[in-house]
Amino acid sequence: MKKASVPCPLCLSNTFIHLFSFVNPRSIGAKRLYYEKCKFCTLTRIHPMLKVNELESLYSDVEYFEKLAKPIATPFLNAILSIRFFPEYDEYVEKHTSKGSLLDIGCGNGEFAEKMLLRGWSVQCIEKSIVAAKRAEKRIGIGKIKVGEVTEVDLKSSFDVITAWHVLEHVPNPSEFVHKIGLWLKPKGKFIFELPNADSINLWLFRQYYSWLMVPEHIFYYSPQSIAKLLDLAGLHVVEFSFPTRAILNFSLSVRKIVAQKIGTFVANILFIVSLPLSLLEALLASLTGRSEVVRVVASKN
Repeated sequence: MKKASVPCPLCLSNTFIHLFSFVNPRSIGAKRLYYEKCKFCTLTRIHPMLKVNELESLYSDVEYFEKLAKPIATPFLNAILSIRFFPEYDEYVEKHTSKGSLLDIGCGNGEFAEKMLLRGWSVQCIEKSIVAAKRAEKRIGIGKIKVGEVTEVDLKSSFDVITAWHVLEHVPNPSEFVHKIGLWLKPKGKFIFELPNADSINLWLFRQYYSWLMVPEHIFYYSPQSIAKLLDLAGLHVVEFSFPTRAILNFSLSVRKIVAQKIGTFVANILFIVSLPLSLLEALLASLTGRSEVVRVVASKN
């Protein structure tokens, strides 16, 4: 454990536990990075964090959002990934609330917002990337997207539901972010979101070889404990945690990553194929025990 120069943004503790370090795979940011966990609220963060101008450069890259939009080319892997035991985002939102007004934060290329429009919702979006916002406009129409940081955007409307799918792990100032959520939600409104699970068994098993370790843009990893702490800062309370079986190939992908670096790609590819049944089984067991790759959260305004 060590005393950090920058306190935890959730509980203001200065005591952090060093978890693991690694070489930065990107040309942006420091050459060597590490993750550390707050001793008290369990928030996990990267160090050193990207500077503001570095973050802007990262998300203004056209290729960043093109990669997100690309489907997996292999039909075999597509068939496996089509297996699911959990509702899609649009289904999940309608399971927990009635139709109304919705604000989607970090709308990316606009796929989810388009689905909600087709379901009859009144939809607005916030997206920090001009590149992604232009893509989303082609799906949902001009005038429905505010471009900028959540903490800097001014909205006069309030909403029945606010969503943020895999956004919070990218946010450098989470307490300010959720404060805005609290201001924009109607009384009894719902904040529904999903993010990587800091308690993922694969993350702690493979550490720097974890296939979903998106660095340096994944600034924070949240556990249910730190999520509840963050929401409390904005006057929100947790209605439901769920742990869907998303990213069901992460075990096999992580095996391939570590073996490729230590032995070679030929052996790594063989082990990837051989381990696929184990990866599916692991994903199901992790979901049942709250150790899956993601946490999906429904929160309500107090």
